[in-house]
Amino acid sequence: MFVTMAVDHLLTSFILLLICNTGFSAEISVFVKTGDSVQLDIQTQELPEFDDLLWRNDKSENIVKYIHESKKVKLHSSYKDRVDFNDETFSLTLKNMQKTDTGLYTARTRGESEKDIATYRVSVIDAVEAPVLTVNSIWSSDSCVTFSFTCRGHDLTLSSIFEYGRCSPEEVTSHENTLILNCSEESIICNHSNTVSWKEDRIHIKQLCRGFSAEISVFVKTGDSVQLDIQTQELPELDLLSWRNDKSENIVKYIHESKKVRL
Repeated sequence: MFVTMAVDHLLTSFILLLICNTGFSAEISVFVKTGDSVQLDIQTQELPEFDDLLWRNDKSENIVKYIHESKKVKLHSSYKDRVDFNDETFSLTLKNMQKTDTGLYTARTRGESEKDIATYRVSVIDAVEAPVLTVNSIWSSDSCVTFSFTCRGHDLTLSSIFEYGRCSPEEVTSHENTLILNCSEESIICNHSNTVSWKEDRIHIKQLCRGFSAEISVFVKTGDSVQLDIQTQELPELDLLSWRNDKSENIVKYIHESKKVRL
């Protein structure tokens, strides 16, 4: 056991010494939202002596070439309009990133020898879609005690039941997207996120309880009449009220200002 610990300690010390002395740079993963910018910095505090410094992509294209003696900066033709290079810190900023920009980016110095001083694995990801929170059904509507709801985002779905001021938190992940469902006494929150963005849909409990209209089943004998009543004691302010069927036909339209009824 002690021998193993000693070997591990020596190995760790050797790696740290290698990094300090050679400028070795480990690959760093970076996630960028489509259309955004990303700044890539060199990964060593002490630059080796060099004749020129290059930032390259994985197509072996020199995005930037900095010539140390003349202080000149040469940009690749396909990057001229969306690259900033800092000739003091040697950082590279890529703007308006697109999915095709996903890949490996390396900073390298050249002189008596070549050394990599930065390596980045850049992933360009689209922002998430806005989730949709839907109330499916409600029970005890007078006191708004219990109702079920569904949270949807991209290809993910979560369902839960709100009861007596709380619900069970839920979470599901698919590929790079995560959907989280949570609630409190005040609201239900559906959060859709990935490594570069997040969006949410929220339902406030008080508004829901005041204005929610649950579906009611009614059975009528052929030829008889049926009366359908509104399902809220407190009617919101309105310009127009209509009764519609499932063919989207307005059976009755009531115009509040003129008090006119159109059939």
